[in-house]
Amino acid sequence: MIKRKHHIMASIIYLLWEKKIIPVMSRMFPAKNSDELKSSLKNSMASSIVDIQNMGETHPDDITLLGNPALLKNGAIIAGIHIGDDSKIQIKLNSLGITNMAIEGNGGFIYRSLEKKMTRKGLRFIRGDNNALHKASEALRNDAVIYISADIRTQQTTTAKLLNTEFYVSDFPFYLAELENKPLYLSYIINNDIHLEPIEALPTDDVSSLKKIQSLKAAYYKRASEVIAQYPEEWCWMLIGLNLIKPVQ
Repeated sequence: MIKRKHHIMASIIYLLWEKKIIPVMSRMFPAKNSDELKSSLKNSMASSIVDIQNMGETHPDDITLLGNPALLKNGAIIAGIHIGDDSKIQIKLNSLGITNMAIEGNGGFIYRSLEKKMTRKGLRFIRGDNNALHKASEALRNDAVIYISADIRTQQTTTAKLLNTEFYVSDFPFYLAELENKPLYLSYIINNDIHLEPIEALPTDDVSSLKKIQSLKAAYYKRASEVIAQYPEEWCWMLIGLNLIKPVQ
């Protein structure tokens, strides 16, 4: 539940980041009214503060998985697009008896504190270091589900262009899908609803592994751009504020 204190905190964050966020978002979404953007941003910030405060605490019965969990039983890669509280995916999969692990990023003190809290709640992580690909592959061969946020920093980090911006992305989910021949799903969370969408590689005459990875990545970001366009303020503000998204020059 969003309380008055959350709106106050959101207003403070908004004032600190307004000059950084609004110009970038206006360039990304020129059809959006600026007053509408500002209002929705503040609500999104307040909601995110609640999510961070309650991360790892949501009861699985309050979370809805919009998709067939049976499709995940033999292992899969879930690549999130930084919309919603990712811990809800692991909480729900745990409740369904589906083994799962998340690739962790190289976050700061707050991130590490949240991770420790979630580990105590039974969520499992793979450190995003040089051994992460090997560990994730081994888990997939044992039919685990691997979750990774597509914008997380790993050893396979590159950049992508989307909606007139450039931002850091990980090629990890695409490498894993091709290497282990496991299905790839795009995920995002709105309130307590987990959206899982299968991603199929775009058609290509070149059957080399590199081309398959590039094709899968292209298909993923084509759909990701459509989802982000529906929920721009849910995706952008924190990444812009942390300088992870910048306008294309």
